[in-house]
Amino acid sequence: FTIATEVEPEILILDEVFSVGDIHWAEKARPRMQTLLDQSKIVILVSHSMDLIRKTATRVILLDHGRVLRDGPPEEVIGFYQGGGFRAAAGQDRDARPGPVRGAARP
Repeated sequence: FTIATEVEPEILILDEVFSVGDIHWAEKARPRMQTLLDQSKIVILVSHSMDLIRKTATRVILLDHGRVLRDGPPEEVIGFYQGGGFRAAAGQDRDARPGPVRGAARP
């Protein structure tokens, strides 16, 4: 992880970065990840963690099989996602699990 993060990217893509590893690893990785977020001009974050998206993103894009269902401020898109709007827009039944929310953290 340390070697992989010794970069200064203009565009940073993070796909479910904190969904692997244990809680101790995540706590150790969080400060380094914040540094990367702060240094990057554009961040694309893929996550099921609404808390992480709320803390990190300034814009959220909700996709379903590559189709944009919602694009806007984090609270608006997360509310749509959690309120069942995703299932209706995606044509899914009530028991289906929606896919990840994608967030772009920099304008």
